[in-house]
Amino acid sequence: MSNGAVRKSVVAQSLFLVLVALAAPALGACDPPATEPPPATPPSAAEAPPSLTPFVVDSVEKSTQLEVAARRGALVVVYDMSGLAVARDCAGIGTYAFAGTAPEPLKKVFVSLAAELPFRGKTLEKETENERARGAIVTLLATSAGAYTLDRIPTRSELRGDCARATHVVTSMLVGAFAFEVDASGAKASLADTFRATPGPPQRSVRSLATGGDNASCFGPTPNATRPRPRCDALIRIALAPLDP
Repeated sequence: MSNGAVRKSVVAQSLFLVLVALAAPALGACDPPATEPPPATPPSAAEAPPSLTPFVVDSVEKSTQLEVAARRGALVVVYDMSGLAVARDCAGIGTYAFAGTAPEPLKKVFVSLAAELPFRGKTLEKETENERARGAIVTLLATSAGAYTLDRIPTRSELRGDCARATHVVTSMLVGAFAFEVDASGAKASLADTFRATPGPPQRSVRSLATGGDNASCFGPTPNATRPRPRCDALIRIALAPLDP
């Protein structure tokens, strides 16, 4: 190859390298923009945090334990997806005062037993699975007639005893009478029976899971009493406040 040809080849290669260097930024600008990773899949209903106003009709024995523990002061509990239990060796400063109310009917159809019933909800999910698959519903028919309310919510530093596992404080407890049932008639029949115009026995096929109190006793006098009416004092529902970390 002649000297002239070599010089032309070198010049051509140099020009090519210059063009590549100049084109690199532009080529980079054509790259697709970086994308953020897709959002995490939302938690399923089974993984959702438990309700802060759970019903406690699924175990009369355990709801009675709540009432007894509340007599010592602010009721401190351990509450997570595994359930709810009294923090037995932990107590908080505070007292509960009762205020009666006019009787108020309450009807509840449970969608997620595990999320709304902290004592036996998961167990009842399995026990009633076949019935619910055939169209049955799990219902609560209740009459509330007052509530216990905590006068102050203690902080974690105010707790006494072994409170390392404590998570929540019970701030109020609704009382009255209730029937907790599996209604094989299904939602439509149950709703129709509730609003049935003609008197008579209910047209539902039910299996009792638990009962508390006496409904007729909730319609007595003294709605502003400082104590529940006799036989109208079953615990129906509680409200909880998370303890500070």
